[in-house]
Amino acid sequence: MKQALSGLFLFLVVFLIVIPYFLTRSPRPPAEKLTVHLFLKERGRLRRIELEDYLIGVLAGEMPASFSLEALKAQAVAARTVTVKRMRAFGGRGSSAHPRADVSNESRESQAWLSRRDMIKKWGFWGYLRNRARIAEAVKNTAGLVLTYNGELIDAVYHSTSGPRTENAGEIWGTDLPYLQSVACSFGRHSPKYKGEKAFSYAEFWTKLGMEPAAKTPPDLRILEYTTGGRVKSLTVNGRKMQGETFRRLLGLNSSCFSWRLSADGIFLQTTGYGHGVGLCQYGADGLARQGWDFRSILKYYYRGVDIVRLQIRG
Repeated sequence: MKQALSGLFLFLVVFLIVIPYFLTRSPRPPAEKLTVHLFLKERGRLRRIELEDYLIGVLAGEMPASFSLEALKAQAVAARTVTVKRMRAFGGRGSSAHPRADVSNESRESQAWLSRRDMIKKWGFWGYLRNRARIAEAVKNTAGLVLTYNGELIDAVYHSTSGPRTENAGEIWGTDLPYLQSVACSFGRHSPKYKGEKAFSYAEFWTKLGMEPAAKTPPDLRILEYTTGGRVKSLTVNGRKMQGETFRRLLGLNSSCFSWRLSADGIFLQTTGYGHGVGLCQYGADGLARQGWDFRSILKYYYRGVDIVRLQIRG
């Protein structure tokens, strides 16, 4: 009886875990089996993982699996470029989270990344099989492709939802890059975070900004300059100058494209877009894919003047 139960258990393990793993694993040429050193922050340990397998976890964490296949392909190329540019084997700076890591699974420090267990928790087992297969297809169909400008890997930054336009990198971070320029983006209006809102009491507002006027005092907000994409580049808060991105970060706003309304109880802020607005707009990419654009056209629209090339692996 015990032998029969053991046999049944082994069969279930093979059927539910091993077989699906090999069915959804993306095959690729041996030359593309680069190793990424990934630091798992919550576990405090370093993991070695093949680049193309790592990218499956990135896509699972960074983009809805329900997006059009061409949008997923565009995300795969952008994510691969970000990763390779960070890899110490290619002269990258690695991860600040661990001295021997190329990347971590912290989205603010590197890119989001989901393990197989995370994916099953997020989608359920059958959703995991379906979604991982779609993502693996996007990764496999773009295997080895990266983005370059004048022969150098680019900073292939991306964000969720841009609003009417993406942003110039120089206006958001102070360093202008020719391939990260503002472009019109009306393709991501189906994003659930295209519009957002937050309300704060005046006490909460001043606390979050680290300022100490009387708790119930309304702020005097004045916009100094807007970016090309329509975000607040700089403003004054009771005469104190502040960058729009700093204001956004301190208040936890979806974007620095915001307006406000004052009331007796506090301040109400409305935002358009989600994220910094530079580079690839993920919901915009999905919108373009729905219109029939392929991943190459999508990437060249958001990253101006770039080339899509196969990664050259030095022997």
